[in-house]
Amino acid sequence: MTTQEIDRMVRRSRRNTIGDAVRRSSARNPEKEALIFGGRRWSYAELDAGANRVANALLAQGLEKGDRVAAYGMNSDAYVLLWLGCVRAGLIHVPVNFHLAGDELLYILNQSGSKALFYDPQFEANVEEVRAEAGATIHSTLYDGNDLDVVSLASSENDASEPEADLDEEDVAQILYTSGTTSAPKGAVLTHSALLAEYVSCIEALEFRHDDRVLHSLPLYHSAQMHVFILPNLLVGATNFVLVGPDPEQCCGLIEHESINSMFAPPDGLDLFPAAPGFRGARPRQPPEGAVRRFDHARARAQGAAREAAQPQALQLLRAERDLTSSHRASP
Repeated sequence: MTTQEIDRMVRRSRRNTIGDAVRRSSARNPEKEALIFGGRRWSYAELDAGANRVANALLAQGLEKGDRVAAYGMNSDAYVLLWLGCVRAGLIHVPVNFHLAGDELLYILNQSGSKALFYDPQFEANVEEVRAEAGATIHSTLYDGNDLDVVSLASSENDASEPEADLDEEDVAQILYTSGTTSAPKGAVLTHSALLAEYVSCIEALEFRHDDRVLHSLPLYHSAQMHVFILPNLLVGATNFVLVGPDPEQCCGLIEHESINSMFAPPDGLDLFPAAPGFRGARPRQPPEGAVRRFDHARARAQGAAREAAQPQALQLLRAERDLTSSHRASP
């Protein structure tokens, strides 16, 4: 082994990128379910291998470290896999608000310098409208598309080894755009180390645990659902359920049938739940072993970023009717 190879091995062992952190979590929980979306269920080992396949495929398309990859879609397992593939390959992920179209979409694509664009099939007309003016040269779908769509790549028999990318914690992982309410959207440049520091803070402050079963329904293009909830939960080995959007009836169904014990929603979102037909029965049938926390006021308030005095109607009803007032853990 040459000196250069030894140096590279030492640097790799000391490195701590987002991809490295997810790989370590997968090694601790290989057979455990990591990500569920509709009928697709990915174990941690499958998610890790799928991310590597996506990363290798992106690099095989000629993309190089530092190139931007735009993601234009609603919530899905494919959206998460593309993000993980980008951070493994040293590419910069650019989430795009799926409500944007026309000039607003074109602005994000060109201002970010995106060389690739992955999108939901339902947004193909929006993509075609700007394709000629956009700088992106690689176009594909996140799912249900051609051989380059993310789900097809991740679930293929292609090489699942981790790409030999020269990465560093201070490399840029994502360019996250502001809403543009006062002027044109501005891209916030986020490094691996900055995001990992956020993940550790969220794990500590929100008490995420490996035995949590977590529901994610708010947009993954937004920093909260992606970086405050789903990534930290992947790092602790939780089981994560993704919905396309925050439909109260679907949420209630999953809470009951999949023993969900954690979710993120703002107070005004939670207040839509009592009108859902399935709300009265939305209590986990059997809490996961060791998980005593339920939808008590304190936890939901912390995850919903409500004011101290805010008590959404849904939480009041859950506390009154379902005896969900305890936030204490079982003693070891």
